[in-house]
Amino acid sequence: MTSPKSKPSIPVVDFSHWNTNETSRQRVAQEIVTACKEVGFVYITNHSLPESMLGEAFHWSERFFKLAQDEKLKAPHPPGWAVHRGYSWPGLEKVSQAMSTGVDEEVTEQLREIPDIKESYDIGSDENQSQQNQWLPEESLTGFRDFMLRFYWECFRVGGEILQALAIGLDLDENHLLDKHSGHNNQLRLLHYPPIPAESIESNRAARCPAHTDWGSITMLFQDDCGGLEVEDITSPGSYIPATPIKNAIVMNVGDLLQMWSNGLFSLTCLSIQSTNSMDIAKRRSLTKKCLGTEIDQPSRVSYQDPDRVATMYGELGNKLVQHAKRTQSLAHLPPYQTEIVRAVTREVRDLDRDVTRLLAPFEGAFNPSTDPAVACALLVDHLCMRRNKRCLLAYHRVRTEKLEELCWLGVDILEQQQQQHAEQGGAGVGGQNATSTALGGGGGHSSLSPEEEEYFRLYGDMLAAYKGQWTDIDLTGTLEPPRDLFIDVRVLKDAGEIQTEYGVINLTKNSQLYVRQGDVERLISQGFLERLS
Repeated sequence: MTSPKSKPSIPVVDFSHWNTNETSRQRVAQEIVTACKEVGFVYITNHSLPESMLGEAFHWSERFFKLAQDEKLKAPHPPGWAVHRGYSWPGLEKVSQAMSTGVDEEVTEQLREIPDIKESYDIGSDENQSQQNQWLPEESLTGFRDFMLRFYWECFRVGGEILQALAIGLDLDENHLLDKHSGHNNQLRLLHYPPIPAESIESNRAARCPAHTDWGSITMLFQDDCGGLEVEDITSPGSYIPATPIKNAIVMNVGDLLQMWSNGLFSLTCLSIQSTNSMDIAKRRSLTKKCLGTEIDQPSRVSYQDPDRVATMYGELGNKLVQHAKRTQSLAHLPPYQTEIVRAVTREVRDLDRDVTRLLAPFEGAFNPSTDPAVACALLVDHLCMRRNKRCLLAYHRVRTEKLEELCWLGVDILEQQQQQHAEQGGAGVGGQNATSTALGGGGGHSSLSPEEEEYFRLYGDMLAAYKGQWTDIDLTGTLEPPRDLFIDVRVLKDAGEIQTEYGVINLTKNSQLYVRQGDVERLISQGFLERLS
């Protein structure tokens, strides 16, 4: 009888041999690459980040989250989903892989109603002007800013060693991946999961951190001893294995960007934070450092040796946008703007364009497809993928623009509705664990529109108001189809007083029957005051 297959475990790589000799260096690199291929996660022990500094980081994190809520809110997460800096209170951010993969809008709304009970504080480089840090006043936590900046750059140094190991394990130049990371586009996150009743999790009234993947190249996670981190078993999708804490170890995982750069060679694995016991769920703390590649000089894919993988990779993101656009057409409202997917598709186009340049560079303008069919096929794949992605982007934004114009004509003020909604949600969220406002793409969003869409809605609304203002006696929203008969029979369903027409005054008394010009009563029919008699 065949024994049941055991669940895979997360590999452990001893990094202490990285700087000993070339043979050991190669072995460490191969072990990390193998783990990234087979699991997508790896424990890295005996790394070069000082143990004392890591302990101090957890100490500062504990001090920060113990501050009064009013103090922490002196460094609030900025409005919108695009900036990942500052303090996010429990319930502000909603993380879910399902919400970013094109599930039904109704399912998405149901997921948003289940708040993630965690609080976080995000830090980056002070030189990143597009993601500006939100610091506490120095007197609120003296020394916090100075230490966190030192810890941020120390994590970048250690992350650089891991990126070098990945490059060597892929037979690339040692700095091939590290050169794509300036350090100014990274994110350091302090995380705290406050205690909540286990029943809240079990009844789906609250969540910790649902299953998701990380955007970026790699994520380095430092855990306390509470546990709770789980990693999807890639041999059995939907089931998870615990990532049991190892003291001072880095839990490193492959992000979306690195999986794309590797041409699908590395596994992209979901992670989640679950309950740790059946009683009251204990508090849990962790530190994460996400390394994000810069938007310039991104690396080409590892190879074209697996064309099926290339086709799948470059068809998926654009298809998600088309699915979102199709759903938008059937909705009465405008769903949230898919910022992360749009950015990913745009980066994909840039990556493809750079790859075309790289492929053609050796030929110096004298490329002949018939003499080098392999390169010709690669160029054709790049060209078709770029064209398709651009068409998907245009289609997605065209549908959203049409929906915006439609709502504007109907007199729906989206911006005012959202301000009222977020004011109500924000008021509930600051107090504790009842906030349900959603940070789309993991960042704390305050609008379903992109900034460009908000500006377009304002300008289009102003233009429409000015246009309607010139024709106050004409119903611009009425049907453009001319009536078959100029005069029709109608019955008055409810009293509507008197109306002045070209033919005189008409008294609209309930249950009376009139023979009137259709153009004079179309609006009253649509409003339910009159009914047309056949």
